[in-house]
Amino acid sequence: MVRCYVEIVEKLPERRPDPATIEGCAQLKPNNYLLAWHTPFNEKGSGFGAATKAMCIGLRYWKPERLETLIEVSVECGRMTHNHPTGFLGSLCTALFVSFAAQGKPLVQWGRDMLRAVPLAEEYCKKTIRHTAEYQEHWFYFEAKWQFYLEERKISKDSENKAIFPDNYDAEEREK
Repeated sequence: MVRCYVEIVEKLPERRPDPATIEGCAQLKPNNYLLAWHTPFNEKGSGFGAATKAMCIGLRYWKPERLETLIEVSVECGRMTHNHPTGFLGSLCTALFVSFAAQGKPLVQWGRDMLRAVPLAEEYCKKTIRHTAEYQEHWFYFEAKWQFYLEERKISKDSENKAIFPDNYDAEEREK
């Protein structure tokens, strides 16, 4: 996967990958099997690139019984270029959402079910990442933002099945 990814990024310069993807690709070692995708923790590795390349993972491992594999592959795919919890958990989120769509799961459940998978990803990372202290410091941000979003939309509980949006859902106003 590393070799193919580096080749594609180099062949498609007009695609303009985010800065974390460029930095991550520079550190990949496609000809070294043992270290091919091991990149150091990246304080700024939280761009959108990890999420954008994970859709195909959700299609490949869409069945509920493949959840463990989906978690492992999406986290590792994200870590290749975005070795920061916000980056590789974004990869997991995208893969999960695609798998939920393929399963026909109601949209209102996606965020809750994704948050249920995050502890499984955390356990996987504890087994596979040597120095987890840097990651732990930033892990909470991803979960907290999603929990806040679900609460804001009034869909954080299993009994809540209709998302609430403000009457004026204007992006410019929201970002002030």
